Amino acid sequence: MIGILDPDIKFSLGDDHGVAGFERHWELDRPQSSQLWRELATVLSLGGRFRESNGTVEFWAPYTFADFPGDWDAFESAVILGANVNVRAGPGVDGPILERLTFDIVRTTGQDTGEWVKIVSPGGKEGYVARRYIRSPIDYRAAFVKGAAGAWRLRLLVAGD
Repeated sequence: MIGILDPDIKFSLGDDHGVAGFERHWELDRPQSSQLWRELATVLSLGGRFRESNGTVEFWAPYTFADFPGDWDAFESAVILGANVNVRAGPGVDGPILERLTFDIVRTTGQDTGEWVKIVSPGGKEGYVARRYIRSPIDYRAAFVKGAAGAWRLRLLVAGD
């Protein structure tokens, strides 16, 4: 893993960055309990977008960050992760289905039960979506940069804003 890290890897929104800090932050000395692989697998499984910046090719993932529209408030919104995702009247599988959403952007209310997130749908309906089907655009995201020799390096893995 260390070999693919950019020497100046960003892993927090503060001033702390670099390979040694990344190793401490993600507890790479304890691979069985490190959350790195789980977070990185989730981020990459959601796809992303290639960009060119100042002649450098970058890959940003997940798409919920890379393609999030600028006219939405990233702190009060989230992306539905699937087709025909149920919006329920209450937080649980027994709640009546109010509508189904497909890869929509929704407004979040800040209320959740851990497993369920309260949202306002594009049509204005308030309801609950199972947490596994929704993701904030400011959750973990990664940026890979293609170097001059053609090797890809992980430059950023952060959450928040």
